[in-house]
Amino acid sequence: MIAQDSESRRSRRESASAGWTVVGALLVAAIVAGQLQNAFEALVSPGVRPIARSLDDVLVLAAVVAGVRRLRELPLLAVGTLALYVLTMTVAAGSGIVISGLPKADVLFLFRQSVMPALLMLAGMTLQRREWHKIGTWVLWIGVANALYCMYEIMFGRLIDPVEFESGDYVGFYLGTNPFTGEVIDRAGGFLLNPPTVGMFLCAALFVAVTRTTLVWYYRWPAIGMLLVAIWLVNSRGGILALGIAVGLPIAVRFVNAWGVIALGSLAMIPLGVEVASHAGSGRHSAGLLRGIEDAIFSPFGRGLGYAGLGRPSEITDAASESLLAIPFSAGGVLVLIIVLALFIRLVLLLNNGGHQSWIAGLALGVLSAALFAETAGAISGTVPLWLAAGLALSRRFDANGMWRVGVVGAIPLSAIRPPAFWPWRRAISNR
Repeated sequence: MIAQDSESRRSRRESASAGWTVVGALLVAAIVAGQLQNAFEALVSPGVRPIARSLDDVLVLAAVVAGVRRLRELPLLAVGTLALYVLTMTVAAGSGIVISGLPKADVLFLFRQSVMPALLMLAGMTLQRREWHKIGTWVLWIGVANALYCMYEIMFGRLIDPVEFESGDYVGFYLGTNPFTGEVIDRAGGFLLNPPTVGMFLCAALFVAVTRTTLVWYYRWPAIGMLLVAIWLVNSRGGILALGIAVGLPIAVRFVNAWGVIALGSLAMIPLGVEVASHAGSGRHSAGLLRGIEDAIFSPFGRGLGYAGLGRPSEITDAASESLLAIPFSAGGVLVLIIVLALFIRLVLLLNNGGHQSWIAGLALGVLSAALFAETAGAISGTVPLWLAAGLALSRRFDANGMWRVGVVGAIPLSAIRPPAFWPWRRAISNR
């Protein structure tokens, strides 16, 4: 009888895990909200736009809170390091506002850019296999829908006028450079009305299409073809850099060990990143990264938020950055530099594990490498799955061979959510 009860509980738990969970549903909702927010902003009045702009952030925060019960499963060192990073950025934000007297709105904008990836990594650590699978499925098909719209944009024109969203800076924002011929081209912006950001998302979708073994060929190859065409049309160098590393490193580690990958990757990363940045039309990306590292070295305790990043106050002219990681480097000093370096090394070492963990660690290294040279990596509207992968790679969901562990702990099925007692249709909904 006891064995039967135990088996029954196990089967119910596995059945619940096969459905939607609160964490998984919230993160998928955040991805969908991020994809639609710019189009929504372009169509509504300015007073409503802040709601659309913050909806994906609110959903990510809700997912982190919903995953709190899984904290006991998370690696303490990784969680503590992320907490230390967030605390450092909080102090840096206070320093920028109180000590430097910088505009609060500008500092909070930079704080959001710096901290949201860390919160997504924390949410990624709590993900379970079924949740990651569902998120990947949604990423793939949203990416395919984006690809189709990108092709429609180039052939027939844009259904939504990006001028409404970009405040008239349409020409400079949508124009790009052909990497082979050097000629100026008009790029597609996808649902996000933003070529660099939608490029990051398309590359995440292509990664899913390439690496998911359960995807049948008549879905896989058309999806890969459409995504490749769309990536060409949006011409996002940051996304291409992330995808190349995500696919290339797990393959490279099969031929050389992780330390060899670190050595070769370190030598190749700077010239490759500079080349990607220079094709984007300026040296601001690589120059911003170098300036952020300079600030960390010469101001080891950090300068505070507000001295690097595109959202910095306009009166500050001694620092310019289109590098996402330059923002926390400049703000937090040597401590943040060490945290990011340790994260890079840890992820490269995880490549040695093989299996699923190797591919996910590769995707995590891809977005971190893009963050060195592109501030686009901090655009949560297009990079949620990438930062989730960075957290998932550090989790305890994998065994020593990099394969998913068997068993599900702490998943909250959506069916467990019940309306409040005062809801008039509570009984009818609960009995369905």
